[in-house]
Amino acid sequence: MRSGYFKERYSQLLVLTDSPAVKAWLAVMMVALVAAPWLLGSYMLSHLTLILFTVIGALGLMVLTGFTGLISLGHVGFLMLGAYAYAIGVTRLGLPPELALVLSAVVPAVCGLVVGIPSLRLHGLYLAITTLAFSHIVSAGILAGGKFTGAGRGITIARPTMLGMDLSSDRAFYWFCLAMCTMAVLFTLNLRRSYVGRAFVAIRDNDIAARTMGINLVRFKLLAFIVSAALTGVAGALMG
Repeated sequence: MRSGYFKERYSQLLVLTDSPAVKAWLAVMMVALVAAPWLLGSYMLSHLTLILFTVIGALGLMVLTGFTGLISLGHVGFLMLGAYAYAIGVTRLGLPPELALVLSAVVPAVCGLVVGIPSLRLHGLYLAITTLAFSHIVSAGILAGGKFTGAGRGITIARPTMLGMDLSSDRAFYWFCLAMCTMAVLFTLNLRRSYVGRAFVAIRDNDIAARTMGINLVRFKLLAFIVSAALTGVAGALMG
């Protein structure tokens, strides 16, 4: 007999939801979000756009802290890396916006791999302090970058044309952020239901038991940092 989150079959565990009520609410919400540019003024639409890429960043943090149980106080560092990787890719390296957006995920992911190494030995407050120190290092590096990073002024760029879509208008940029947010949500939900996601949760609940079950703690802790940093970097690119 089913009760709450408990399932009777493995196939029920894999689906995102089998509740007709939840599916109906999701459909209504998606229609409302798609129609928002026609229903809201520019001020409210800008705030809703801000919420969308904030959700992407929050999903990145959820993969690390919510799924895997690794505390991070330095995710703003990955946000900055994503924003500057995109801006430098477009303005300094002359990359297409699409490739620069990929770069905004790759650069934080590589740094996430480096930051994740201490997580193999540190836990709780000590790991949190390490990630906080990382964010200060990133900030100091940007300020010391001179003309290349814009130092304290930053880098100003116009909204590009991406995938054939002109993002210069608030409405087009909102729809692009909505599409990115939807993909991030679906990716995170499916990750949670995959073997990797279940390994993350096992590490969070009891890493000793997870190791006993054959889960490679080194691989999955580092993978959690990589995925988390990549999602947060994309949010930074959109936010920047």
